[in-house]
Amino acid sequence: MRDHTFQRLARLRDEAIRARASDGVTVAVGGHPRFVGQVASGGAIPSSTKKVFLVHPVTLDGPEREGGIASFSADTTRTIPVVMIGSRVPAAGDLVMALSIGGRWVANSGASSLLSCSPCSLPRKNLVVSWTNSQLGNGSTPLVFNAPSNWTSACTQQLRFYLACSASLIQFGVKFFLNGSCLGEPSQTCASPGLNPQALVLDSWSCSPLYLHYRATAAACTALSNRGYTAFTITA
Repeated sequence: MRDHTFQRLARLRDEAIRARASDGVTVAVGGHPRFVGQVASGGAIPSSTKKVFLVHPVTLDGPEREGGIASFSADTTRTIPVVMIGSRVPAAGDLVMALSIGGRWVANSGASSLLSCSPCSLPRKNLVVSWTNSQLGNGSTPLVFNAPSNWTSACTQQLRFYLACSASLIQFGVKFFLNGSCLGEPSQTCASPGLNPQALVLDSWSCSPLYLHYRATAAACTALSNRGYTAFTITA
């Protein structure tokens, strides 16, 4: 085991020397060699992290000014095995920073761009909620992502919307303020999942692309029904 570690360290030093001698891809920072690489597929790219990915070293270029567009060139003649950690599974073509640790190249792929939930994983970004209204007309408003796992809207048409991934389950709600603004009470909140009968029913959905369609039930959500709201849709 000790001999294997020495062999890996020697290989890393050799790769660092060759990289510095060629394009300066690898540099020493605090005594730890590192390089920017582009994930490649050798025909069996892993579908999860904590596994070895193949990476081509990359040379960066471009104008050194604010707003300048950086360019990169991958050396496809060289392939380096890198242990990938983190929750996001990188795809071929992604750029990563590999660091020499314990005789191996290691890269952190970062956090997943999707929040695991049911029935669909949700993207960690702003979404859009749209509504169908027979009296006031249809409309939409942004759902702003608030880390780590919820989305909220501004006040619109006496409504505030919220979306959350709680206990791995998507929860969606609409709060209707009866006093003409979005301040104070009285108000009525219609949500899914909720009490039986549910005020909002998730009756159709698609995960890719994201599409969640909620039907508002008149019996359980009279405030929205009386104002003409019949359905809400969430899209990415």
